[in-house]
Amino acid sequence: MTAEHSQVRTGGLSWPFAGAGLPLLYLWLAWSWWFEIRSQVAALAVSAPTLDAGMLAVMGLGARMLATLSEAGIYTLWWRSRGVRLPYWRFQCWVAALSATDLVGYSLRRAAEGAPDAARWMIAALAGPGALEPSSSGVPGGMAGLGSLGILTSTRVVMTAWAQARGVGRPLAGPLFLTASAWLVTRLIGWWSADLMKGLSPVP
Repeated sequence: MTAEHSQVRTGGLSWPFAGAGLPLLYLWLAWSWWFEIRSQVAALAVSAPTLDAGMLAVMGLGARMLATLSEAGIYTLWWRSRGVRLPYWRFQCWVAALSATDLVGYSLRRAAEGAPDAARWMIAALAGPGALEPSSSGVPGGMAGLGSLGILTSTRVVMTAWAQARGVGRPLAGPLFLTASAWLVTRLIGWWSADLMKGLSPVP
């Protein structure tokens, strides 16, 4: 009876890939994020040529890995405080895999530059309204925080909540509310931080 009770409380979250697929997934994600961060740093190097794009990309990749581990840990600790166990490493693997939606979003937003208006609006629906902002202009704080809110980000939020629901053996509604709230809080912090860096106050 104890084993049955434990099975109910820990749910049935599986790995996103099985066997040899997991190392390949992590290798692809590491390379893709390194390449994406390096591309972003290289774009900034036009105005700051002393930047070492390769080294900063390695540092950025380390920060991305730490963020992924921390995100999974925060959700795991939250559910543990509620008396249920979320399998950390399986959930962390889902969080890492779902970060591929961010990679697609970055690529789409770059593709939107110089694209016809119809294509830019389609990309904005997928990758968020940030695709409509020219990269050469200063990005407003609101766009820095919420500019990625599109179909891809919504899919990531829903799938992250789904993985939690599977892991803890609960309906989707609770994990979805938790995940959407956490995403909104982090985006608002990004918005306010961007405004503060420009000398603006987020509080009227």
